[in-house]
Amino acid sequence: MKTHNCQQGSDEWFALRTGRITGTRIAKMAGGTKQTIDSLCYEVASEIITGQRSDAIKATPAMERGTEMEAEARSAFSAEFLLNVVEVGFFEVDDLFGVSPDGLIGENAGLELKCPLPHTHLKYITAGDKAWRAYRWQVQGCLWATGRARWYFASYCPLFDGRELVVNVVEPDADDLAKIAEKAEYCRGKINEILEVLK
Repeated sequence: MKTHNCQQGSDEWFALRTGRITGTRIAKMAGGTKQTIDSLCYEVASEIITGQRSDAIKATPAMERGTEMEAEARSAFSAEFLLNVVEVGFFEVDDLFGVSPDGLIGENAGLELKCPLPHTHLKYITAGDKAWRAYRWQVQGCLWATGRARWYFASYCPLFDGRELVVNVVEPDADDLAKIAEKAEYCRGKINEILEVLK
């Protein structure tokens, strides 16, 4: 395992992600059908072969808003819970897996930040301690990849005076981690099988 302190969204960050199953892909891997997972394996294999990212996503206005507000959200979370959040670019598990946490906290925790539109933040408020389940596999994937004991899921919307932050503390779920590990083993085998065809 290795932590890369590059800027998320930089050329170095995209290069580290290319040819790897990262956070959003872990979610697809863990929660997808066999057809979806096989398609993912072909995407990753093609990236390994070509060195080119195959799932480039054009940022939507909501995504751009979230990126712009992330530093403010991180500061609000740190002030509220008196926790020091360290920014990292990419957490490399091995040659095939890695995640991009929104922050690491001490030696045993991490942070997933969302800066949603008001109506989505309101859904998280009403969901209470289950708000994080909208990102179940992404959060459990980070716990699996980093081996940490807990992960904070935080939604931030400054328009909700007094309820700007919705925070859940998530612990590893043994069944979820076992499923991720099982699917990861399948993907590694499938990708190696695909690459062998070209040798």
